[in-house]
Amino acid sequence: MILFPAIDLKNGEAVRLQQGDMGRATVFNRDPAAQAKAFKAQGFEYLHVVDLDGAFAGKPMNAAAVDRILAAVNIPVQLGGGIRDRATIEAWLAKGVGRVIIGTAAVRDPALVKEAARAYAGHVAVGLDARDGKVAVEGWAETSELSALDIAKRFEDAGVAAIIYTDVARDGMLQGLNFEATIALANEISIPVIASGGLASLDDVRVLLGDYKINTVAHRTGKIAGAIAGRALYDGKLDAAEALQLIFDRSTDTLTGLFSRRGFSAKRQLISARMKSGDPFAAIVFDIDGFNRTNDKYGPSVGHAVVGCIAAILTAEKGISARLGGDEFALLLSAAAAANAAAAAHRLQREFAAISVGHIAPNIACSFGVSALRAGETLEAMIKRAEAALDTAKHQGGGCVVVADGTAVV
Repeated sequence: MILFPAIDLKNGEAVRLQQGDMGRATVFNRDPAAQAKAFKAQGFEYLHVVDLDGAFAGKPMNAAAVDRILAAVNIPVQLGGGIRDRATIEAWLAKGVGRVIIGTAAVRDPALVKEAARAYAGHVAVGLDARDGKVAVEGWAETSELSALDIAKRFEDAGVAAIIYTDVARDGMLQGLNFEATIALANEISIPVIASGGLASLDDVRVLLGDYKINTVAHRTGKIAGAIAGRALYDGKLDAAEALQLIFDRSTDTLTGLFSRRGFSAKRQLISARMKSGDPFAAIVFDIDGFNRTNDKYGPSVGHAVVGCIAAILTAEKGISARLGGDEFALLLSAAAAANAAAAAHRLQREFAAISVGHIAPNIACSFGVSALRAGETLEAMIKRAEAALDTAKHQGGGCVVVADGTAVV
């Protein structure tokens, strides 16, 4: 999960509103760029910035402040407010904004969102701000007749990177996130959902990293990809270091120290926001063939040692590695390493087979799926193709490398 610190811009200053009311603004920093630097120094890897004046005007109004933020920090910035045409989208992305957030235009001009999402894969998100269940537009000044789910479903297959869901009534009020509505939305769509509006304390972060009970029934919150924190950070109700450490601890596998599935997903989002057109990436996904037989024959302690050895080998690679669960792993490669992904998979296959635990040689065999990023494709789509290749490898009996859209190599 990614925790996004928020910088809301009004008259060139960093402010926080209450329930979206421009008349109830508190100035927290007259220098937004300094605030961005402070958030980066605290360990945040992403910024959420909103041009409040732009949201009402329908065009950028705090461009100079955004420019200073972009110049001040080298972490991805997602930006919303007044982004309602293709030219504005292209201009912000060209300036270095990692992801643009389209709100009003998602209601009024869904074709714009779909076109932009396809043209700039991974760099377009939709902002859905709800009041009494209905989506508010024009800087929250007007309320449509459409629900957040109605609008979100429009973009299911459009390549939208995320849905930022805000409960307007809770925004800036430190009353806690609207978990029921956010979880319900996340469970109905495949697009990652980012929770916004009212995050109050570390308890909210804990809920986002675990289960939430609705009418005594526990609902997984794992489909929520992130959350936005504003007033809680500015007022000191949420300790940044404590929150980020908690997220890191929950995003890594306790046995191997590699990213967990959720941590890998968050890192993938961060990379997507930094990607430029033509950047080379490749994915290797694999699992251990017949791992239960290894545990049955040698015992869980040997099985754990084998997994630890695999983790050490992956850590030495020039990429981002994760234990996706059980005996399944992933490795994301970039730059020169991406061009040699298939060869890397064969090398890993040999290294894993040579693993020994004391005097025991388990003769570990693995099935591999490999894919390379296509033009205009998202990292998510690339990884799905690698997973499909892995399925092919397993169906062919395992112990081989399958390149997506290619052939199996024993």
